[in-house]
Amino acid sequence: MPCGSTVYAGLVGELDETWRASSRLNGSMSERMRRVNESVRQVLAEALHDLKDPRIGLVTVTGVDTAPDLRQATVFVSVLGSARRRRASLLGLEAAQGRLQAQLARELRLKRT
Repeated sequence: MPCGSTVYAGLVGELDETWRASSRLNGSMSERMRRVNESVRQVLAEALHDLKDPRIGLVTVTGVDTAPDLRQATVFVSVLGSARRRRASLLGLEAAQGRLQAQLARELRLKRT
């Protein structure tokens, strides 16, 4: 996977423009999935503040697209800075994927049906 698009194993970060272009997010999603996506976005945004990796710069979680079976989510982030800082931030997030997934598991109880 190219550096700059991968954020976490199982949670993939891409640019905000891609998120806006996603047809599934533009009205054909159930209210439950909207709530799940927003909950995941909030937990990840809060968890980013607790990360102590110096590579992670100013990162904003702009959106989440969770698969209907709740087993995988695409996380869209915006990273401020030069191309080098963006790459470093994404590498730091990739290194923190286990901690972020554990935080999600602790804070969200999702029933997969």
